[in-house]
Amino acid sequence: MMRSPSVFLVFMALSSAVLALSTPLKRASCVAPVDPSCKFLYDTCVSTGSSVLSDPWNTKACVAAAICFSAPVDDFLTSLACAVSPASSSVRAGHSLPRLSSAAFKSFSRNADTVSPQAFRDYYYGLLSELQSTVWPQTEFVNSLWQGIQAWTQFCGSDVPSKNLMDFLQYNGNVAGRCNLDSCPSPQEASCRVLFQTCTLSADLTDPFADASCMLAATCFGSSQEFAAALACASNGAVTRSPSAYRRLTWNDWSDFAGGKNAMSQQAYIDLYYSELDCLESPVWPAASDVIKYYKQVTDWTKFSGDVPYGNFADYLSYA
Repeated sequence: MMRSPSVFLVFMALSSAVLALSTPLKRASCVAPVDPSCKFLYDTCVSTGSSVLSDPWNTKACVAAAICFSAPVDDFLTSLACAVSPASSSVRAGHSLPRLSSAAFKSFSRNADTVSPQAFRDYYYGLLSELQSTVWPQTEFVNSLWQGIQAWTQFCGSDVPSKNLMDFLQYNGNVAGRCNLDSCPSPQEASCRVLFQTCTLSADLTDPFADASCMLAATCFGSSQEFAAALACASNGAVTRSPSAYRRLTWNDWSDFAGGKNAMSQQAYIDLYYSELDCLESPVWPAASDVIKYYKQVTDWTKFSGDVPYGNFADYLSYA
């Protein structure tokens, strides 16, 4: 189930499990998912027939539909029973169903013991392709599904082990979870911290170096590796912990940052840093010595004592 749950939560989960075994779920109307890709998976699950009511996790489309249903699994099971067998008055709760098998888990994890954010995205899109879907979700929607799994299991900013994903499908109608983002790494210096917080609100965290606040946060954080780990944690693992997996800093974005020059001077970096802070509603102004220190981190890593060329600066963001 969740990592290190309290005694109270364990008691509540077990109590709910006992009730679920003896009490059918309340019948409701056949509520279907709103997202078109999830509706496609849900309809595919329903079309499998009555066998899915007793063993839904043996059908890939049912597993994916339960995850994307954006409600507790028991709500999905109630809707599924309504759609598959409208005349039936009994709906089995998740606790009483067979668990997701180890073999089925492998379809999530690429034969690993844990599921990574990228493996989950590949699973979701790959299943849609396998089933010949004509509708495709936005990446943000798929990321939000993964965040829900991480929040419930409390594996925030990290891969989710097989047992915990199995628990999610079996028990998440009873115990809620939420990631505590305050536990994520954060820069010590205030202006760098503000830039990082602004970065986490970027529209596309899969391409962070296109955003000036993210690019600067990667340089003031200590290293781009530390920056990427913090960003992965802040996004509940929706983005990778490896900066080399991000899209490399493009020349067009670099040109915007460096004023069209082939290399970034210390003064240009200082100007960019303060300019980006000046765009914020509540800027925090650092000492010039702090900003110079951040630029020196780049020059020390790239071995350029003066201006840093585009390619070397891009390397720092991807590999430092």
